[in-house]
Amino acid sequence: WPHDANMHISLLFLQIRKLVETASQIPPQLVIQLDNCARDNKNHDLFGFLSYITAKKWFDIVTVIYLPVGHTHEKVDGLLFGPLGRKKKYSKLFTPEGFPTFVKSAFTNRPPTTQNLVFIWNWKQWLSPFTRSLKDFKRVRCFRFSLNPEGFPVMMYKENVLDIVWRGFEGSNSEGIII
Repeated sequence: WPHDANMHISLLFLQIRKLVETASQIPPQLVIQLDNCARDNKNHDLFGFLSYITAKKWFDIVTVIYLPVGHTHEKVDGLLFGPLGRKKKYSKLFTPEGFPTFVKSAFTNRPPTTQNLVFIWNWKQWLSPFTRSLKDFKRVRCFRFSLNPEGFPVMMYKENVLDIVWRGFEGSNSEGIII
C-alpha cells in the first residue's frame, strides 16, 4: 500500500474507533503529536478526517501538534523505538506476520499493542467533496479542530505551540476555517 494519508488516517481511525467503542468515558479533548510531513500527516485529507470526528462529536476539541525537525528528544522515540532498534540488531524479522511477536519480545514490561492492517480505506476520495485545499501552512505547528456555534467543524491554527492566540481564516483570530 502507498505510504500516504489514507494509511495514516486508517490507522488513526481504527485506534479512535476502538477507544470510542470500548472506553467507559471519552475525554473531551484529543491531542495528537505527528511528524511534520505534508505527504503523510499535514494535509487537507487528515484535516478533513479530524473535522469529521469532531462533527461526529467523538471529541469536543482535537489538537494536532507537529513536532520540530530533530525531535529525537521526544519520549516516544526512546521508550518505543529504542527497544525495537536494539532488538533488531540481534534478531531477524522476515515477514509482516512475525512483527507482533518481534514487538512483544523487544519489551520486558508492557509491550505496545500492534494493529494488523488488512485494508486501507480511501479517505482521500471519501472526504474530497467536503474539504478545501489549504496552503501556506508549512511553518504552522499547531492546529485545533472544534465546532462553531452553528455546529460546523472549524480549524484554528498557531505557528508555535507556545503562541497564545489561535488564528482563523486569513490569519484573523475570529471564526476559524470551515473545513
